[in-house]
Amino acid sequence: PSIGIHMIDGELYKFDKSGHMITYDTDFYQKKKYTFGADGKGVLTDMTTDEKIRQSDVAKWMAETYAIYSREALIEELFGDGYDIKELLIRDWGIEGRDDGIAQINALANTSASDKNTKAWDYSRAMLLCDSLARAGYITNEEKVNMQLTIAPRIQSSFYSWQDFNDSYMNAYHSWANANGRENNISGRDQVYNMQLDENSETFTLPWDLDLVCEGK
Repeated sequence: PSIGIHMIDGELYKFDKSGHMITYDTDFYQKKKYTFGADGKGVLTDMTTDEKIRQSDVAKWMAETYAIYSREALIEELFGDGYDIKELLIRDWGIEGRDDGIAQINALANTSASDKNTKAWDYSRAMLLCDSLARAGYITNEEKVNMQLTIAPRIQSSFYSWQDFNDSYMNAYHSWANANGRENNISGRDQVYNMQLDENSETFTLPWDLDLVCEGK
């Protein structure tokens, strides 16, 4: 089986990138939490309020505002090009801690761009930075969700569909890549986006006008 969680003969199992079954782990599948014991079988497990928020449609909607980048980063990590999130924040953003990161998020979230391409680029990166700061331990997950919940409605009101938002983002990425000597990266990100548009993909399937209120908030 490929990496991830799979249903086999009515039971859930989790596999690593080498195809080996994972035991003694917890993970989420279809918005529910499972514990994988010694036999590798997933057993349904109660979720905390925070976990319910993270597994909600609203959290998924917000994560998909930077899903093109996230998917590309995941593919790179699976093929051995992993990175340390704190090193990446320093290298790509000059962010060395909490204050630097929050300042960057606020600058992007309050974008003054008038054209849709730049606005999509700024908003997507603001949402991504919220997630990156949380993974680096600079902000809590609750802070991440609260920050994203203030930015997400701005995205929703500035674009009329996932395609409108994502096409604008990709236009801006192309411009950025060409201006910064990253032309060789364009085809890779185009390919990732096209994969997500495939009819079998579960990405960008939530309604664009989803009510952005998290359970428990």
